[in-house]
Amino acid sequence: MKYVLTNILWLGILGAVLQACLTPQSEKEEKTAETEKFVTSQGQKFLDPEGQQLILHGVNVVNKEASTNYLGHVSKADFQQFKQWGFNCIRLGVIWDGLEPEPGLINEAYLKGIDEQIAWAKEAGLYVFLDMHQDLFSQKFADGAPAWATLDEGKPHIADGPVWSDAYFTSPAVQTAFDNFWINAKASDGVGVQDHYANVWKKIAQRYANEPTVIGYDLMNEPVSGSLYLQSMPFIAARLAEVLHETDGEGSWSVEQIGQMWSSPEQRVQVLQKLNDIEVYAATIDTLNHVFQAFEKEKLMPFYQKVANAIREVDNKHILFMETNINSNMGVLTGIEPLMTGKGMRDPQQGYAPHAYDIVVDTDLGGTPTFERVELIMQHHYQSSQRLNMPMLVGEWGAFYGTSNALPAVSHMMKEFEKYLCGNTYWEYSDLLNEPTYLSAIIRPYPMQTVGNLLAYRTDSNSFSCIWEEPEGQTGATVIYLPFAGQIENTEVVFTTGKGISEVKMIEPGRPEGYLVIPSLSQGGKRELNIRLRNVL
Repeated sequence: MKYVLTNILWLGILGAVLQACLTPQSEKEEKTAETEKFVTSQGQKFLDPEGQQLILHGVNVVNKEASTNYLGHVSKADFQQFKQWGFNCIRLGVIWDGLEPEPGLINEAYLKGIDEQIAWAKEAGLYVFLDMHQDLFSQKFADGAPAWATLDEGKPHIADGPVWSDAYFTSPAVQTAFDNFWINAKASDGVGVQDHYANVWKKIAQRYANEPTVIGYDLMNEPVSGSLYLQSMPFIAARLAEVLHETDGEGSWSVEQIGQMWSSPEQRVQVLQKLNDIEVYAATIDTLNHVFQAFEKEKLMPFYQKVANAIREVDNKHILFMETNINSNMGVLTGIEPLMTGKGMRDPQQGYAPHAYDIVVDTDLGGTPTFERVELIMQHHYQSSQRLNMPMLVGEWGAFYGTSNALPAVSHMMKEFEKYLCGNTYWEYSDLLNEPTYLSAIIRPYPMQTVGNLLAYRTDSNSFSCIWEEPEGQTGATVIYLPFAGQIENTEVVFTTGKGISEVKMIEPGRPEGYLVIPSLSQGGKRELNIRLRNVL
C-alpha cells in the first residue's frame, strides 16, 4: 500500500518517538556513572543504547602537527557541519607523543584539547572512537611515538621513495624502532615501551570510562611488522614474476626487474598495470598471508591483549577496536583473533576496524583505483568479520585529497559499504571541507539506526530502498538520514511491505538535511521502504 509523505504532524506516539530518538545524547538521560548507556557490539552489529542497530558513518579527524600540540586544526563549527552531512561518528586521532612527551609524564593540556573535541561531538550528536595514530612509528619520522620511545639504535632514516609509506621498506630506523617495540625493549626509565603504551591507553580509558559519546578505542593505527615488512618484498616480487611468466611467457619480468621498477615512480606504474588483472593480483598477495598472519599471532595479538588488559582494569563499557596488520589494507587476509578477558572468556565488547585502500593510494593514480581490487579487499575484510563474529567499521578509506576524477571511485566504495552493511570513516576531514566533487557521493541517504535487523539498503541516483525486520513488541524508530529532506515535496515514500507512518525531522531550519523517522510496528515483521527521488540527487 502506498503512503505519500505529507507534512501532517502525527502526535502522540510519533512525537514521543521523535523526542527519544533525536534528542542529543547529552539530554537522553541523567549523566551519572550508574545510569550511563553505551553503544555496544552484538555479533556483527553495533547497537545504540536503546538496542537499535547502528550504521556508523563519518570521517577521520587527526592532527599530526607537533608544533600545535596536535590540536587546533578543527572547530566546533566543523562538527556541526559533519552532522549536517549525515555523519554520526568521528574517528578522532590521539598521538602518543602528545599524550606522553616524557616517560611517565601525561600531558594534561593535550587531553583537555581532546576533551573539548569530544564535547563538540556530543553537542552535535556524534559518536567518537579514539584512534592511537601513527605513521612510520614516530614523530621523528612522521607521527606517533615520542622520541624517547623510538628505539632506532641510531640507524639511518631513508625515505626517498615516491610514496611516503615506502619508508617502511627503505628506512632501517623505522624498521628497528618497530622491532624494538614488538619485543617490548626498555626505555631509558627501565620500563618496556609497550608497557608505557598500554599504560597511556589505561589513562585514556580511565578518563572516558563514563563518557557515552566515546564508543571505543582503536588500539593502534596500521600496525607494521618492522624488518619483517622489508623481508616480504622478495615474496611479492617472486610470486608476481612467477604469475607473469605463466601469463606472459618468456617475455615476462624477472624478480630483479620487478624490484628495480618498483623503486622508480615512472616504472612503478607499469607494475601496477600488471596488477590490474585481479587473478594476478590475488595470486600475488595471497603469498603474503602466512608471513603476516604469523606476525599477527606472535607479536600483534599479544600486544593487543596487553593493551586490552590495561584498559579493562578501568573500563569494561567501551568497544575495543582492532585493526589488521597494514598489509591487509590491500587485501592480505588477516589472522587476528578475538580478545579475551582475564577469566579466559571472549571479551564481549569488540569491533573489527580494518582499513581499505587500493595499492594506487597516494600515487598519481590514486583517484582511479581498480574496482575489482577494491572488491577483493572488501570481500576479505567481510570474511574476516564473519570469522571473528564482530561488527565491521572500515576505519580508513579514501585519501583522495580533492582529486577531480575520484567520484566514480567514491560511489563504488559506498556501494561496497551498502553491500556489507558495515560502518566507515573517510580519510580525512580537511579533504571534505573543501567540498570536492565526490562529496555528493559521501553525503547520501542511509539508515542511521534500525529497529530490529537491517537486511539491505541501497541508494541510486533516483531512489533509496531499505529492508529491515522488526521483532514483535520492540519500541523505537528506524531513522534514515536524508540530505534532501528539505525538498520532501519532490519525494514519495512507499512502504511495499509492512505499512507505516513516517515524519521528517529537519536538522537545522533553513537547510535541506534531515531525518525520516519511522516508528516501529507493535506486531513486528519485515518492512520495506522505497523513496523515489525526483531530480534531487
